[in-house]
Amino acid sequence: LGALIIPLYTYPGVSWSAIISAKEANPSVAMVVIINPDNGPGTSKDQNYVTGINNLRAAGVVVLGYDHTSWAARPLATVEADIDSYKSWYNVSGIFFDEMSNVPGNEGYYSTLNQYSDSLGLNFTVGNPGGPAPPSYLGTLDVIVTYENQGVPNSTSLAAMTMGVPANHFAVIAYGVNVWNGSAVSDVYKYASYVYVTNDTLPNPYGALSGDFSNMVSFLSNPIPSSVPLTVKSVDAGGTPIAGVYTVITST
Repeated sequence: LGALIIPLYTYPGVSWSAIISAKEANPSVAMVVIINPDNGPGTSKDQNYVTGINNLRAAGVVVLGYDHTSWAARPLATVEADIDSYKSWYNVSGIFFDEMSNVPGNEGYYSTLNQYSDSLGLNFTVGNPGGPAPPSYLGTLDVIVTYENQGVPNSTSLAAMTMGVPANHFAVIAYGVNVWNGSAVSDVYKYASYVYVTNDTLPNPYGALSGDFSNMVSFLSNPIPSSVPLTVKSVDAGGTPIAGVYTVITST
């Protein structure tokens, strides 16, 4: 179906270990985590992050470094300096650009950052406007978070947001999801290849690993099939087959 994309905005510890254990137990489940030392790489290397990131990568988890762009208002040189720090201190696989602009005219800003990241070997980039971006933004970064909001979006809104573009270009992050619904999550994966669902809420839904993390891992290990064969045999009260009768089954 796709991958988990996890805002891992916690200090290396229990949450990190839980992800590593889950990945090792479910190697087929693709996982991408976003680490965030200090609203970016911080001012100096943290050895605990070095160790934690190495352990995640050793388990097969893809690690991205968080950085913010202030809706394209941060100078490119400042953001590029953060990318340099992520490369030299933590050797992450790519960058997650938060506060991404989705206003026409700023596409070149993100294309430049994408090219700079690629030049350093950080060749997986994700941008997060938190909502739909115009078609002109597609391709500026590898993946765009077309939805970051409360509740799991429905198929109608996702179809409008993704405009028929293949799912591998999009991510969906849903918080405040109180009830796990595997069928609804399966629908999301039709439109976005990178998904995260958490029951945590604002102001900081990413201060702990999602209570639905195990559900997500289990779901990706054993996804709901798109169709299920079903045979219906009609009998009367005595068990004698009834001919000429059909059954209509309606289910969500």
